[in-house]
This record gives sequence, structure tokens and C-alpha cells, in this order.
Amino acid sequence: MYEQGSPIQISVTNSQSRFKLKLSSLCTVIALCCLIAGCSKESGPQTFPVKGKVIYDGKPLNNGTVRYAPIDAAKGRAAIGEISKEGGFTLSTYKPGDGVLPGKYNISITAFVIPEDATEKQIQKQYFNKPAIPKKYFDVKTSGLNDSVDDSHSGYTEFVLTN
Repeated sequence: MYEQGSPIQISVTNSQSRFKLKLSSLCTVIALCCLIAGCSKESGPQTFPVKGKVIYDGKPLNNGTVRYAPIDAAKGRAAIGEISKEGGFTLSTYKPGDGVLPGKYNISITAFVIPEDATEKQIQKQYFNKPAIPKKYFDVKTSGLNDSVDDSHSGYTEFVLTN
């Protein structure tokens, strides 16, 4: 029986002690996994931001895609950017807007004529197949466009497309 002022004694069995040890170990493992996963998100190859604009027929393109394809595929990874209504693009390799790995690239640009009465759903599904620019720009082998990306790159590239 408990008397006021006397210490309380709690009896801990071996199974309770083992449970606490296992729980403590599990929490440590989970914390380490979270730490490793959190740190690994920021690591990886260095990329350089590349933004730009695409002009055709004296006006900015209002849709399409810019694709940077590494000349040496074994040493690089493609980067891609959607062309905005104002003709601008931002390239991404691993996550949105992260830029381009250093290296030399051949570039393709695709864009299609989108009717004024097109619905947003049709635009998202890319129902259109009439090119808005010469088809030579659709392929990195025929576009004649290239770029080198490294720490001396300005971060901005403007493509003026011609017939």
C-alpha cells in the first residue's frame, strides 16, 4: 500500500523492457531514413538555369515545347520546357525549372496551330496536328539549333526561327 511521502515503485518486466528497446531502435531507424531521404533530394548533378524565348515570323510563338537533347546521351539527360503564350520557356531536367545539366545540346522545337475556338481540354490533349513552324525544327537532327551549357552560360537563349 502507498503511504504519503514514500517512493513509488514500478515493476518493469523483461518483455516491457524489450518492447521499449525495439520501439527506440525503430524510431532511430525511421529518423535516419527520413534524414537520408531529405538530404538526397538536394543532392545530385548540378544544373544551370536556362530560360528563353522563341520567335517565328517576327512574333513570339504562343505554344509548344523546347527540348535540349544531349549530343553525348551517355553523359547527359534531356531538358524540356513548355512555351508560354508570350513565347517564353524555362527548361527542366529533374524538377520544374531546375535547368540543364552542363554539356552540349542539339535542340528541337515543336509548335502547332491552335484554333481560336479550341477548348482548354482540346489544348491539353494536344488534338492539333498542323505545324505552326517548319517541321525541320521538330527534330534535333534537322533543326540546326544547338547550345552549350556550363557555368559561363548567360541563362537566357532566344531562338529566332526562319522558313
